Amino acid sequence: MATPDLDTNQWYQIYLGEDKNGQSLVGTSLYTGSGTKGAVFLSPSNTTEPVQNWQIFPVTVNDTTAYTLRSKDSGPNGFLGAQYTPEEATEGKTRPAMFRGDVANNNVYWSFGSWGDGTWFLTCAANGSDYRMNKKNNGIMAMSPNLTAPQNGQRYSFAPIAKIDDVKYSSVNVS
Repeated sequence: MATPDLDTNQWYQIYLGEDKNGQSLVGTSLYTGSGTKGAVFLSPSNTTEPVQNWQIFPVTVNDTTAYTLRSKDSGPNGFLGAQYTPEEATEGKTRPAMFRGDVANNNVYWSFGSWGDGTWFLTCAANGSDYRMNKKNNGIMAMSPNLTAPQNGQRYSFAPIAKIDDVKYSSVNVS
């Protein structure tokens, strides 16, 4: 699967579609479940907010390259993942969330796929490639099995914000 050209020592804005002034992906601090989970959603773009600064870090899982994504707000031990959510109406009942590394599993490993227009879709190892991170019409995020192009709620772009240059973000520890 194709991947965007990304630097692990760089904070990125992850925004919907091709308009970086539109909506960007938010990953909050780990505020629920005794500090083990946080929220993921889209919000008006504001790259000065730590919740919209993302590091994308490649890892090897079972001889395959996958990626972890963490926001500046979630800290070096908070990772974008996906979880079963009974109240989710989308088939699969799975939504993105932030997870603390020591309670995460394959739900924090992601792959990128190209739409062929400079935008990317994201799939999570926990769901497999048949589900993609999607913004629903009501603004809530869900993992969607609708893979038919085009899917505007599944088209993400990346823009560099600033260098990280912090040893706390120089490695990934997910157990």
